[in-house]
Amino acid sequence: MLLLCANFFAWLEDEVASGEVTEYLAALKIEDFRRQQEDYVGPSFEVISATGPNAALIHYHPSEETTRIISSEEFYLCDSGGQYIDGTTDVARTYFFGNPSQYEKECFTRVMKGHIAISSAVFPRHIKGQMLDTLARKSLWEVGLNYMHKTGHGVGAYLTVHEGPTEIDWKTNPDDPGLQEGMILSNDYTQDQPRQINYDLNLRGMKQHSINSARILSKNQVQLRTVPGYVTRNKEPGYYESGRFGIKIENLVLVKKADTKYNFQDCGFLTFEPLTLIPFQTKLLDTSLLTVEEMDWLDNYHQICRDVVGKALREQGRLSAFQWLMRERNLLGNKIRKLIKKLSGFVPKSHKVVSNNEKCLLLQWAICVRLQAKQLFCQLCLLVFTS
Repeated sequence: MLLLCANFFAWLEDEVASGEVTEYLAALKIEDFRRQQEDYVGPSFEVISATGPNAALIHYHPSEETTRIISSEEFYLCDSGGQYIDGTTDVARTYFFGNPSQYEKECFTRVMKGHIAISSAVFPRHIKGQMLDTLARKSLWEVGLNYMHKTGHGVGAYLTVHEGPTEIDWKTNPDDPGLQEGMILSNDYTQDQPRQINYDLNLRGMKQHSINSARILSKNQVQLRTVPGYVTRNKEPGYYESGRFGIKIENLVLVKKADTKYNFQDCGFLTFEPLTLIPFQTKLLDTSLLTVEEMDWLDNYHQICRDVVGKALREQGRLSAFQWLMRERNLLGNKIRKLIKKLSGFVPKSHKVVSNNEKCLLLQWAICVRLQAKQLFCQLCLLVFTS
């Protein structure tokens, strides 16, 4: 699935400039790529391929009659998945092939902030997904925006793409057993289901769980694993503006044990690990709205994409898809990341081993991205003007 998406989006980005690619054609094309995969049985749901105002229709499916040309001046949203003999997949990405407006960038960035908040959350074992839902919506709520669907759902293993009862939603579900280690979720709006995920890497942490099947696949899939008896989870926060555009970001995530400093009453704390490895479009991000921690999360995520999916694309000689994958820039350079770590927390001036050149570099970077992490920015100013 991961290599399929890289191949599809690389193809789409190259073809959009022709002005001849429609939503319907794109939906057919992604299925063409999927049919080339080993053990593919059929789609797990009808492809959502939508641009402009059609993307604001949450379950829009293009037809030859309703299809629109995919324009470089509008958002393009693609949500698709497949049924394989050993798993079910579901993933969504939103791209903009031209130059987005500041408002469009803000909306996308706030959806991304919600996605990161859920992905990096740490929570007690058995907590219900309802208690995490606010994390995904907080950044949208701050400016009076919202979305009216679930934030997360389960995905079955060669079953329905929406499966309960565990979910991340603002509504109460009395049958929700709570989140447990080994569950795999979707960070998105849909429903719930246990499922295997195409992940081009040995899943860190899954080795400790009961694995029903784990095998190396050839060609477009690298590794597929199933956790029996658990619910797969999807995470897909979004934002939809009627008549204009729609934004959805959807990843599959694994619930795993969190490494916390303390363990209150031995209850055990959990966190999420992303299983879907498909880059986000960084040009759609307004970095002034992102904290250093959020930028660091994105950089780390993209590095895993490069290491895992990039390696497989190189081995298969898929140069166009590889170049597309490698294109997304780091928001924090390695130098900046190391310097920020030096300055984490307020420390005595005598312990700050930072050169004048490093101070200038940090301040230039902070001004460039209009850094909103106020505490860190104050530290940088104190460091420069008191030394």
